[in-house]
Amino acid sequence: MNPFHWYFTFLGIFAIIGWIFSIVWYIFNSLGLMMIGQKLNYTNYWLAWIPGARGYMLGELAQPNLARNSTQSNFINDNLPVLLAVLEVANLGFGYIPFIENFSWIVWVCFTILRVIAASVIFRYFVPESSVIGFIILYVVIPPVALMVIGNRQVISGKNNYYNGYQNQNNQNYNNQYQNQQNYQNQQNYQNQQNYQNQQNYQNQQNYQNQQNYQNQNYQNQQNYNYVPNPNPYPNNNSGQQTNTKQDDNIYPKQR
Repeated sequence: MNPFHWYFTFLGIFAIIGWIFSIVWYIFNSLGLMMIGQKLNYTNYWLAWIPGARGYMLGELAQPNLARNSTQSNFINDNLPVLLAVLEVANLGFGYIPFIENFSWIVWVCFTILRVIAASVIFRYFVPESSVIGFIILYVVIPPVALMVIGNRQVISGKNNYYNGYQNQNNQNYNNQYQNQQNYQNQQNYQNQQNYQNQQNYQNQQNYQNQQNYQNQNYQNQQNYNYVPNPNPYPNNNSGQQTNTKQDDNIYPKQR
């Protein structure tokens, strides 16, 4: 038998096993993260099945404890969900882009560091402080196994209260911001309505004034048109008329 036949057969079998392993790895990784989100009452736990979005979910689950343990705000604490989402997408895509694939290891290292930081914070909701290091090592070596084990544990009493309080505070801040925006919008609409009403009233007043002026002008013109002057401004001056007649006769004698 041709030796190349065995070679390509082995490559095909190896590729199929690799695909099956990748699918199983992805399913258990997403399932474990989804179970953790459900235990922490994370609303959008379905994000665990979407590449990129699950990095964002991992950062949001870890952010409350980071905010509580950190004495001051910094770039990583404030933007951990976005950083994890961007690095996860970059880690998946940079390996297929020419000239950039040589630097993909830098993205992988940054993504791994932030992912381990987030996981170490999340694991403290489920295991004692003494067991966190062991689960972090397991998460670095086999992430799906660590997430499945953590996802099947119960949240330590009292530790989920802070996360829920953090979520409630965010919801309250969002509701207050939405209410303020609605009040501002209503105020702007009322102000615009008042301005429009005042403009309409002013325009109607101007139109009414112009109409009155026009009617008065028409009435004046009609009065001027109907006025008839007196043909005899001096009705009692008869002597004057006679005198003028005699003078006319002297100037222009009548024909006999």
